[in-house]
Amino acid sequence: MGRHIYNIVFSATGRTRKVADAVCAALGDEVTVVDISRRAGIDHALDFSADSLCVVAVPVYSGRVPAPAIEQLKQMHGHGAVAVLIAVYGNRAIDDALLELKEVVEAQGFLAKAALSAVAEHSMMPQYGAGRPDAEDLEELKTFAFEIKKRLELGSLPESVTVPGNSPYVTPGALPLKIKVNDNCHACGLCALNCPVGAISKENPKLTDNEKCMLCTRCIWGCPTHARHLPKLLMSVVGFAMKGKFKGRKPNTLYC
Repeated sequence: MGRHIYNIVFSATGRTRKVADAVCAALGDEVTVVDISRRAGIDHALDFSADSLCVVAVPVYSGRVPAPAIEQLKQMHGHGAVAVLIAVYGNRAIDDALLELKEVVEAQGFLAKAALSAVAEHSMMPQYGAGRPDAEDLEELKTFAFEIKKRLELGSLPESVTVPGNSPYVTPGALPLKIKVNDNCHACGLCALNCPVGAISKENPKLTDNEKCMLCTRCIWGCPTHARHLPKLLMSVVGFAMKGKFKGRKPNTLYC
C-alpha cells in the first residue's frame, strides 16, 4: 500500500488498544503508535503528510469521545492524511461518538474515509462484553481492515465516510460513582503517573480529585496491589438497572 501507518489511540485499560492494534496489523507492517492517553500527551503540534494512513481509535464514554482525547487530537494537523476511525464501546451503543470523532479529525485536516465500531469488555462493568474483543472479533476486525486496504488501493473509498450519530451530540450522564482506595495501597504512585487527567495526587495517591476523574478505570486495572476499586454494592445496582441496554452480543460494524 506504500503508506506509513500511525496508530493514534486513546486506551485507558488496553481494550481499545487491542482493537486498534489488530486493525493496524492487518493494514500493514510499518506502524508507529501515538498514545494520546498518556498523561503527558502531545505537548506540541504533530503534523502528518498526505501519504500517511492514520488509524484513530477511541473508547466510547457515555456515547461520546473522551474529552482528553479530543484535546490531544486538536494538537494534530492531518494535511490530507487518510484517517480510519474506530469507536470501541462496551456492548451498549456508540451513540454520537463516531460522528464526533469524524468532525474533530476532519477539522484538523484529515480525510476520514473509513470507520468502524467494535465491542470490548466494559471497563466498569466487565460482565458486559466479557472477554471481548475475542478471537471471533479479531478475525472480523482483520476482515474489515483488509476491505479498507483493498478499497483504498482501488481508490473507491468515499471522500468523507458516512457514520451514525446526531448533532447536537448526546449529553453524557453523570454517574454517582467515586473510586475507592483500600489498605492495600502502598503509595507507589503508579496510578498518579498514569492517570490521563491528573486526577490522582502525586504526594498522596490515596486522594482522587473527583471533579477531574472521568472514571476511565485505568488506575483500577493498572494497580499492582488491587487497592483501587468502585463500590461493589453501587456497581451491582447500576449494572442491574442497565442490564437491558447491554444484553446480547452487540456487533462490530464497518463503515466505508
